[in-house]
Amino acid sequence: MRSDWGDVYKFAVVNGRYAATAKFGSRECLYANDPEELRAMIWRHYRPERLQDRCST
Repeated sequence: MRSDWGDVYKFAVVNGRYAATAKFGSRECLYANDPEELRAMIWRHYRPERLQDRCST
């Protein structure tokens, strides 16, 4: 995921859960129990209407 999303999310494992913190907008943090769940959450979070948030950093 770092190679695909590393420019816009910071990744970590926190208390055994996978985390992705947005580097844009209000820096939301997404948590999931496994990498596939986190990937799906990122796809939903990184939507076209958020383009202005991503460009404002």
